[in-house]
Amino acid sequence: ESPLGLFDPAEYFQRLGEGGLGVSPIYIAVEKILSSGEPLPGSWAVHGTTGYDFLNDLNGLFVDSRNAQELGSLYEHFVGRQELFCHVVYESKKLIIRTSMASELNVLAKELNRISKGDHRFQNFTLASLQEALQEVVSCFPVYRTYVCAKGWTEADQTLIDAAIARALHRNGSLGPSVFECLRQMLLPTRADAIPEEEHQRRLRFAMKFQQFTGAVQAKGLEDTAFYRYVPLLSLNEVGGDPARFGRSPDEFHQGNRARLTSWPLSMLTTSTHDTKRGEDARARLNVLSEVPGEWRASLSRWARINASMHAVVQGALAPDRSDEYLFYQALLGSWPAQCAEQPDAEFVDRLCQYMQKANKEKKVQTRWINPSEEYEAAVADFVRRTLAGSRSKRFLKLFVPFQQRIARLGMLNSLSQVVLKIASPGVPDFYQGAELWDLNLVDPDNRRPVDFACRLQFLDQMEPLLAEPCPSDRATQAVGEMLEHWQDGRIKLFLTTAGLRLRRRFPKLFIEGEYVPLAAEGNWKDHVVAFVRTLDTQSMIALAPRLVAGLAGTHKAIPVGRETWQETRIVLPPELASYRYRNVFTQERIIPADQSGQVRIPIAEALRVCPVGIFLSE
Repeated sequence: ESPLGLFDPAEYFQRLGEGGLGVSPIYIAVEKILSSGEPLPGSWAVHGTTGYDFLNDLNGLFVDSRNAQELGSLYEHFVGRQELFCHVVYESKKLIIRTSMASELNVLAKELNRISKGDHRFQNFTLASLQEALQEVVSCFPVYRTYVCAKGWTEADQTLIDAAIARALHRNGSLGPSVFECLRQMLLPTRADAIPEEEHQRRLRFAMKFQQFTGAVQAKGLEDTAFYRYVPLLSLNEVGGDPARFGRSPDEFHQGNRARLTSWPLSMLTTSTHDTKRGEDARARLNVLSEVPGEWRASLSRWARINASMHAVVQGALAPDRSDEYLFYQALLGSWPAQCAEQPDAEFVDRLCQYMQKANKEKKVQTRWINPSEEYEAAVADFVRRTLAGSRSKRFLKLFVPFQQRIARLGMLNSLSQVVLKIASPGVPDFYQGAELWDLNLVDPDNRRPVDFACRLQFLDQMEPLLAEPCPSDRATQAVGEMLEHWQDGRIKLFLTTAGLRLRRRFPKLFIEGEYVPLAAEGNWKDHVVAFVRTLDTQSMIALAPRLVAGLAGTHKAIPVGRETWQETRIVLPPELASYRYRNVFTQERIIPADQSGQVRIPIAEALRVCPVGIFLSE
C-alpha cells in the first residue's frame, strides 16, 4: 500500500488493518519512500515499509565515499557544466508544477486565496502572490509529504514545513516573509487563534490536500525528471535515494538495522521492485565505478573519442548530448548480459534504444512525452545502434568489453554480499521476480519482461543435494567453487539465496527477534568487510560480507578469497561467544573462533576460504 496520494493515511491503515469486520490485523507493508533521516510515522497501523529505505542503506555500503569529489568533477568535465543536485531537483519540480500539475496548483491557490480573505492579517494578498508562494514552497519541500491530520501534526511535520518555507523565502525573497507566514498558518492549522470550527476545518482540509500535492510533485520531479538529468553515478539514482549522499559507512548500515529491529522488525527488505530504476545486480556493478574513478575517466575519454563520429546534429546541437552519452555508457555497463563476451544480440540493442528513449523523455530537455522530438530520439537510437552493432562498432567494443568484464566480475561480488546482508538483516527479505539469477534489467517496462522460471527450477533441482542436510564439506566446497568459476550463469546467486532462505525457515525467531550486534574488524582490510551477529537464547548466526572489492580483488581475475586476499584481517566477537562453534551454511566448513587474551576472533581468510561471503550458524 502506498500512502503517497492518500488524504489521511493513518486513518486508512487503521481501517485496512481492522478490515471493517473486527478481524485480526493483517500484515501491511507500506510503500512509503523515506527521505534521508525521515522516520516512518509510529502511529500507523502497519508492519513497516516495502523496503526502499533498506535498499538505499545497503546500496550505499558499496559506494566509495572517498571518491565523491573526483567522480563529481569527472562528470562535470565530461558534460561541460557544473550543477548541484539540489538545484536540479528544484528546477525539475518547478517544471512539473508549471506543466503537468498546473491545474492542481491552481485549485490549491484558489482555495488558499479564499481562506486568506477570512483573516484580516492576510486578506490583502493577491491570488498571484499566493500561487507563487505555493509553487516555491512545494519546489523546496525536502520530502515527499507531511502527515497533518485531524488529530494534529508532529514536531517532525512542523520542522519539514518550516524548512521548506525558509528555503522558499531564501530563493524568492521578493515575495516577502508575510505571504509565507500566511501559508505556514494554513499548513499547520491550530485552534489557538480562536477561529470558528468551520474555518479550522477548511484550513485543515487545505493542509491535507497540500500534502497530496507535494507527494505527487516529488515523485514526478525527483524520480521521473531529476534522476535522468543528474547522472554522475546512476546507482545512486534509485527510488528513495539521494545522489547527493555519496555512500554509507558500515556504522550507518548497522544503525539502520538496529533501528528497524527495535521499531519495525517485520519491515520488508528489498533490493529490486517493479519500480526500481535498474536491477539490483546492475546497480551493484555501477557501484564499482566509485572505486575506480581513474579507470572510469580513462575509459570514458577513449570511448567518447572513438564514438565522436556516431553523433548527429539536431537543431545545431549534438545528439545525443554529453549528458545522455554519459548516461548511456553507464546503462550499458550495468545491463550488459553476464554471458555475453563480445558483441550483444539485436534484442539487447533494441532494449538499450527503448531505455534511452524513455530516459530522454523523462529528462524533459530535448524531447518529452507530451511534446516529443522524433528527430532527437531517432538520432539517439541511431547512436546506440551504430555504437553496438554498426560497421565501426568493433573499435568501441574492443575497448569497452575488457573494462565491462572487470566491472561485472567485481559487481558480482557486490551482488553476493547484497544477498547475504539482505537475508541476515532484521526484517523480511523480499525477492522480485527473476532476481533469483542476475538481475541486470533496466527501468520498466524492461524489468517486467517474462521470466524463465523453467531454467530456475532446473538449477534448483541440480543443486538440491547441496541444500539437503547433511552435505559433506568437501562436496559443498567443490560445488561452490565450480559455481563461482562459472558465475556468469547466476547459479551461485540462486544457491546463496536458497540456502539463506531455508536457514531463515528453520530458525524464524532468530532472524525476526534475534539480537543484532555489529562486529568490528581488525587488520589490513578491516574497512572492506561488514559483519554482524544475530543471537537468540543459545542460537547464534554470523553474517560476513566484503565491500569495496576493487581494492581487495586487484586486477587479477581470481575470486578474492583466502589468505592471499584477507591476510591477517579478523572479525572480533563478543566474549560470550567464545565457546561457540560455527558452520558455514554455504560450504559446510566448520569455524572455531580463537580466544586470545580475552578477545574472540575469527580469521576472515579461514572463514572465506572458498566462498567470498558467508553465513555461519552456531552448532
